[in-house]
Amino acid sequence: MVDDNHFAACGMRRLLLGESSIAEVRLAADLPTALAEARGSRPDLLLVDVLAEQGSGVRICRAVLEASPGTPGVLVTTDRRPSHASLRAAGARAYVCKSWDERHLVSAVRAGGVRLFPSPASVSLSPRERDVLRLIATGLTTAGIGAALGISAETVKHHCARLRQKLGAPNRASAVALADAAGLLG
Repeated sequence: MVDDNHFAACGMRRLLLGESSIAEVRLAADLPTALAEARGSRPDLLLVDVLAEQGSGVRICRAVLEASPGTPGVLVTTDRRPSHASLRAAGARAYVCKSWDERHLVSAVRAGGVRLFPSPASVSLSPRERDVLRLIATGLTTAGIGAALGISAETVKHHCARLRQKLGAPNRASAVALADAAGLLG
């Protein structure tokens, strides 16, 4: 993770290390340190604060990704809907937003960030898909969602697959984070 705000970086690191699926989070405050870490460790994921080094996060992300090909890059931003152009300029495939609650933030990081392609704002969800999405966001299981809506678990799985397809999300956690960022959760 590249962030020159030590307090924020340590807080994010502590939050992420509290998850059993995340074994290590290395911190870098500047481009030279980030490059050395990336070359020496081959990170599974690169998180870069877009405001690092007086707003040079896009430049940092691009440089580190060039030094560590194949590493997915994720911009960390305060903007709930960063522009496609800034993601492309950074070479990033996704973003996470600092203002998300802890559960969504960690889920999005675990999933490799929230992809902006296609734009979630242009997605049209049926009322039932919105119901399922809201219940996913509460943490209910497939069986729990089915019971709450009076539908079978197989039907819930079908709705989840459609949601992931429409939102371009690899999993349920990413679908919730994408929908939340796009204001689809209400």
